[in-house]
Amino acid sequence: MGNRGMAWALKVEDFSYSYPGNGEAILRSLSFTVNRGECVCITGSSGAGKSTLLLAIQGLLKGGHCNGRITIDANGWKKPVGLLFQNVDSQILCSTVEEEAAFGPDAIGFTGEETAAQAHHALQSVGLAGFEKRNVDRLSAGEKQRVALAAVLSSRPAVVLLDEPTSQLDEQGKADLVQIIHELKRQGHALLIADHEPGVFHGVVDRLFQLEKGCLRERSFGFFHGSGSYAPGPGGADSSKPASSAEPALEMDGIVWTEPNGKVVLDCLSLRIGRGEFVYLYGENGAGKSSLLRLMVGLESPQAGSIRTAGITAPKPEQLVGNVGLLFQNPQKQLFEDSVFSEAAFTLRMLKYGEREVMPRVNGALALCEVERFAERSPFTLSYGEQHRVALASVIAANPEVLLLDEPFAGLDFPQRRRMLTILSRLQRNGTTIILASHGPLPAGEWVNRHIILKNGKISEG
Repeated sequence: MGNRGMAWALKVEDFSYSYPGNGEAILRSLSFTVNRGECVCITGSSGAGKSTLLLAIQGLLKGGHCNGRITIDANGWKKPVGLLFQNVDSQILCSTVEEEAAFGPDAIGFTGEETAAQAHHALQSVGLAGFEKRNVDRLSAGEKQRVALAAVLSSRPAVVLLDEPTSQLDEQGKADLVQIIHELKRQGHALLIADHEPGVFHGVVDRLFQLEKGCLRERSFGFFHGSGSYAPGPGGADSSKPASSAEPALEMDGIVWTEPNGKVVLDCLSLRIGRGEFVYLYGENGAGKSSLLRLMVGLESPQAGSIRTAGITAPKPEQLVGNVGLLFQNPQKQLFEDSVFSEAAFTLRMLKYGEREVMPRVNGALALCEVERFAERSPFTLSYGEQHRVALASVIAANPEVLLLDEPFAGLDFPQRRRMLTILSRLQRNGTTIILASHGPLPAGEWVNRHIILKNGKISEG
């Protein structure tokens, strides 16, 4: 599956892998090469094994059973391979942006001058010049993804592995990433990308494969034409959205919120959402969407203004348990139980529901989110997209009055995104107020009652 006559940097030969305790191989006899100066993209549904393949190439799979061979020819580069993880929080080690970008080259023996130059160039290439002294923990998910990418690139690995690199990026971020890939190819790096959205890379990818049932099949971009649509399928959005109530589910008036460094994120923002509304909140990376949701549930406090959520003024998180649910941007930050069932049952048990009521509620939530088959599995053994659906099930099992979702599409392929929208549409029909925040515009507006846009600290109607 390689281009003959070109020097390969990565060779995978008849490679198979199965996870511990699972006799069925998730990867089956894969063979392909990636040449220097070439970009190969692998797409496939959530849970197909794309991340597993990249982890295998990076040498990070522990246990399980594997056959075949993976070979990397560094060809003089100091670092053979670098991997951008799907969940970038799991690979960020340092406090500041500058320290994170410099960590890799310093660790592999670059001089202090070389390290500083590589870190500066990498941050500039990902659009983070001027962010050097910023605290990584205060950045948005999209900004963190850029930091992690800079940290990978600063070490100049021979083979660059990118796992869902567009999942947290807005449209400008995606365009910037394509330009970065063009430049890396020109410099002679080999690139292997795993992504649900291969169309983003049309024009820079040399070969495209689909991973399906453990096997690779070479595809053209035309094969996926029309598959990336949010348009409702049968049983999807109701053609007539339920009307919202005149009674508000959420009121924010004159909200001012600044970061510890003094940056104003929300500037005299006001917002009113009626009970039963489905609202789509759009904003670019760093616009303040996550901060706005955290303010709604009392995880942050504004410097000025008033907030009333689900009838509670200046709410604290403990006052909203069971009535307001928040799906975090990174699902791993709210998963902690030993099994998927226990995860979904946690809030109900905390509210002292009896097990006879917990069982049907949890089973219903798991079925609605299509994760019931994982009920006895640890949530930490699942793919990122599967974890997102488990986290959603844990939030909706208590039947909250208000549901807030922070980037819920991350890690989900397009069919799963449509299914999630279908789930949310059903919840709205039952009276749930829904606010969905995303860095990507929603093309099919029939799913929601309102589009609102967060830009320059203020809300406008879309």
